[in-house]
Amino acid sequence: MTAIISQLNAMGTQNLLTLALVAITALYVILTGRLARSAAKQVELITRPRISAAFLIDEGNSVYLRIQNTGATGAERVRLRLDRNVVLERGNLGETDLFRHGTAWMPPGSVHDYAVGTGPDVLAEQAEAGPFTITAEYVFGKKRYLEEHILDFAAFSGSLAPRYSAEAQALRELNKRMGQLTKEVAALQQTIAGLRKGELTK
Repeated sequence: MTAIISQLNAMGTQNLLTLALVAITALYVILTGRLARSAAKQVELITRPRISAAFLIDEGNSVYLRIQNTGATGAERVRLRLDRNVVLERGNLGETDLFRHGTAWMPPGSVHDYAVGTGPDVLAEQAEAGPFTITAEYVFGKKRYLEEHILDFAAFSGSLAPRYSAEAQALRELNKRMGQLTKEVAALQQTIAGLRKGELTK
């Protein structure tokens, strides 16, 4: 320990300050590089495209498969692949233009909906074939992305419950009430007819 202290004293104050400055500069460079890489990663996550695949149900219980760019920028040279055949309401998903040929450009927010069918029986039939995977491959800038989406009709089937808008629900209630009123009016007419018949036989 004494030898080290003696050596440091021999170096002089100026040399010690220089050594400390070099160490601080090296640490600053390391930290700055890490911060720059982290910032670049955050910018990429915010600005990059994202090709998603999900199920969708409308108010009429029609089932759709939606392919969408949910990212902030467009995706280039988009290619989509399936690991098994998926039957649509008309044709097969793998035979559609987007899956057969891909697209050179998919703008942010662009949507491709494919009708699978209507009603709970549709999901029951599709679920028998098991889950399937949609692989999306595309380019953003100089980087190529590969994303896999595993979709399962069986896991989604519970969502196919009767769904009605407020207007449709009100119309259903009105029709139900009208049916009740029709029965009540018919019963009243029978009562009146009976009373009149009784008066005529007196």
